[in-house]
Amino acid sequence: MEFQSRRSRRGRGRHNQVLPQVHDYTPPQACKPWSFLSGVYSLLIMSSMSVLIYMMLDYHCETCRTHSNINDITKNIDNIAKNLSTIKDNYYDLETKISKLSRDLPKIEGQVEVLEALTHSIEKRHAVDQLTSFCHMENERNNSMDDVLIPKVISVGSD
Repeated sequence: MEFQSRRSRRGRGRHNQVLPQVHDYTPPQACKPWSFLSGVYSLLIMSSMSVLIYMMLDYHCETCRTHSNINDITKNIDNIAKNLSTIKDNYYDLETKISKLSRDLPKIEGQVEVLEALTHSIEKRHAVDQLTSFCHMENERNNSMDDVLIPKVISVGSD
């Protein structure tokens, strides 16, 4: 007995629920008697709605055709494909040139080292040449000054 008086978890009793039965439901159209005029009105409404929808779709398609032409879109896509292929070819050319440069880079570095050594030796030689020319000039100047400044001693009659 206590079990029947318990309420369910949702707070409603089990016996208080009323379920609709199939024979209780009557559609609103079944109550009206069918007449020829209501059928004609329904046909007129349905046909006008279908014509209206058709006209709207036709207008929409015409508007879309004027805004976006399929041929123009196809041409643009073809142009984009051509541009992408040229970009791809240019990329491969660039890649081969970079790989060739990376292979030739050690040779170029070796040549640069040889040139640096050559310039260093030329600079040393130039410095030595300048130093020797300076020394020759000093010697010549010293020789000419010895003749002028220092008289030679001549011994006479000391035999």
